[in-house]
Amino acid sequence: TPGSGSLRLEFHYGTGTTEGTNRFRFGYVEGYRAGGSNDGGLKFGTKPSNAGAPDERMSIGPTGNVLIGKQSDVSTSDRGRLAIDCEGRDAGANLTNSAQYGLVFLNDPTTGVSNGIGFFNDSGSTCGGAILHADRGSSNLGDLLFYTAASANTPTEKVRLTSDGKIGFNYAATPPSEDIMICTAG
Repeated sequence: TPGSGSLRLEFHYGTGTTEGTNRFRFGYVEGYRAGGSNDGGLKFGTKPSNAGAPDERMSIGPTGNVLIGKQSDVSTSDRGRLAIDCEGRDAGANLTNSAQYGLVFLNDPTTGVSNGIGFFNDSGSTCGGAILHADRGSSNLGDLLFYTAASANTPTEKVRLTSDGKIGFNYAATPPSEDIMICTAG
């Protein structure tokens, strides 16, 4: 019969009892049983400061779902394949502070390069749509591009929001010259 509780592997130097003085724990991996059954998961912890003890930063639940953050900060650890706990972050209060966002893409600095989110089938071989940021100049200035596919693996640009606020519908790869431009599909 398996025991209750968890097993933990810690990474540390020193054998004392005072964190940051004679004991230095850097992180841990902890395996745990879920709900008294034989299924379980893993928690990963890192150290926030010299005197602080390692704290949970990520977990993989019994069904394989990944939570970035602490299980105790959310109502359940099994929320979708990837969940990001954004408690204590407020991107709207300071849009230029990347530490306030739940997810940040650090784009290539090359003008003309795009990066973003792709929506694929379960094998990752057929793209049905995308949301991209297209770099158009220094300091990562650029446009947001929205793609959808009318047939398998043929996403085309349907909407473009330019860095100066213009919107183009069905103007594939052509930035709109008016505030709002609509072209017939195709």
